[in-house]
Amino acid sequence: MGRMRADPPRHIRDIAHLYLSRMPRRDARQLRVVVAGVNRDVMPGFHVANLALAAVARGFRVRIADISGLAANAGCFMALDPCCWAAGPKGHTADVVAFSGVTFALTLDGGGDGAPVSSDDTRDRIEMVHVPPWDAGSEHVRALTLAASRYGSGAVLYLAESDEAPCPWRQPDAAHHDAVRRVLFVTRAGRAASGDDVAGMVTRWMRALTDPLPVVVRDPGSRLARQYGEALSNLLNDTELVAGPGRAVAPI
Repeated sequence: MGRMRADPPRHIRDIAHLYLSRMPRRDARQLRVVVAGVNRDVMPGFHVANLALAAVARGFRVRIADISGLAANAGCFMALDPCCWAAGPKGHTADVVAFSGVTFALTLDGGGDGAPVSSDDTRDRIEMVHVPPWDAGSEHVRALTLAASRYGSGAVLYLAESDEAPCPWRQPDAAHHDAVRRVLFVTRAGRAASGDDVAGMVTRWMRALTDPLPVVVRDPGSRLARQYGEALSNLLNDTELVAGPGRAVAPI
């Protein structure tokens, strides 16, 4: 029986990438985005769900903490079982995986540890906190304060049908005085939208409300899905204003 030939030893540099690729990135960003509708008529939960999935499509891991108090919240529009997004006796549900890369939790204060993240997951992360609409008054202010105390500075994104008064994105609050404040116009038809405080615009979205899957997943090549992606890109680029030196948003 012939002697087996031993393979030559490999240099550590030839296989180092196998180990490095499994090491958690110490510089991975965790972005904080608070989202609120100007009122509940703009169906903010629908837009939160699509923005979250647009972020996942761009390589982010997303956690949605829904403290909006709305019956139709983000979990409703992510095709989750009602037990996951309908408020229970305690008004709180545990984090659940909605889609690959995105978790959802119905909470009172945005708290919770989130789903476990493996050590080889090197994606940047977004905490997306859906708060009550601006016209909820004290409930909106309370939720903003809770989000600020837990997450600190970041971005506040309002959803509005037009740039007519009120324009809360132009009214800094004490809780988020140093946050980037932007607006995403959600309209039924096309219109011009520009300005330093405009993240983007989504149009003709109401026909997609009754579909069981978010449009970003169901029809990623559609104009509507692309509008969510463009708005997210603009918002993330603007967060460089609060990221600090050397903490630029990962390429998207």
